[in-house]
Amino acid sequence: MFLRLEGLTQKLFLLANIACALLICGWLLFGNGMTMIANWLDYDWATAELWRRATLLAFAGIYFIRVAFHLFVTERDPMNWDETVSLAIILYLFLCGLAFSGAKALAPFGLWDSIAICLYIFGSYLNTVSEVQCILWRNKPGNSEKLYTDGLYKHVRHINYTGNILLFTGFAIVTHDVFALLVPVFWTGGYITFQIPMIGGYLEQRYGQEFLRYQQRTKKLFPFIY
Repeated sequence: MFLRLEGLTQKLFLLANIACALLICGWLLFGNGMTMIANWLDYDWATAELWRRATLLAFAGIYFIRVAFHLFVTERDPMNWDETVSLAIILYLFLCGLAFSGAKALAPFGLWDSIAICLYIFGSYLNTVSEVQCILWRNKPGNSEKLYTDGLYKHVRHINYTGNILLFTGFAIVTHDVFALLVPVFWTGGYITFQIPMIGGYLEQRYGQEFLRYQQRTKKLFPFIY
């Protein structure tokens, strides 16, 4: 693997925006952000336990590191400016929104929190490891123009998207705010209605029968379901 510097300006812009979101998350979870907002709204709320606030900030920080790794190591097609700005806004709102929601959660640590942490870890694993497996395979001589169907991708055609949905589901559950579940719902809807059809059409056009055979033996997003 080697550093991919194509579209460097867009990559730095996206990372800078996520870094700002991370700082705001820290301000909300460990600074006086929630107190200031409560004063502005003339509303009083308690603060979540330390472990929950630390978990939320860790989730946001790990996500930042993983995005940086993806942009500079495993990304195959650099984003244009429209994609970059759109994604920066979405991630900014999602990360800050989840931190804000979780900072007010008063529930003690329970089973759902354990499940949430497992989902976040497993989703991060699926997303990052699948991309690393693919880029390592593509870097081998003779593989750059072939369709990759091994590793985690032999189970689901878009396993990296599956991972992103699972990790944000875990992120949302930790907040103990039912409205936070709209975040993984948004990702799922975007993948199903836009990303997957677009990529599927491209792969079918490029690889023809090889992709159609791969399509017949795998699901798009969730094993045995879809």
